[in-house]
Amino acid sequence: MVVYIFNTSIIPPGFTGMVKVRRITVEEAKSLIQSGFISSVGHDGTARFLSALLEVDVPTQRLNTRVRGGDKVVAFQLLERLPEGLILDEETLRKYRYELRVLEFK
Repeated sequence: MVVYIFNTSIIPPGFTGMVKVRRITVEEAKSLIQSGFISSVGHDGTARFLSALLEVDVPTQRLNTRVRGGDKVVAFQLLERLPEGLILDEETLRKYRYELRVLEFK
């Protein structure tokens, strides 16, 4: 099993199984990543925000991620549509509502 961190709730290309999605707390997210993770967070501001939130280094990496059954994703999800062209730095992200989710791939 691999645990990933994404900056959105998305099912990566190529996966054809079942996906269970649920909201999680920051503490649950920390527990899921405590044994290691791969960051697929492609935006620097979001990576810095998640690093502070989860108290771990979340590097910016624009990966083409392929998940398999048994893998999990901790996903950061903004809860509102943002204005076009807005630069999402760490400070700006603090102003918007968000939630963390876990996607469990079966």
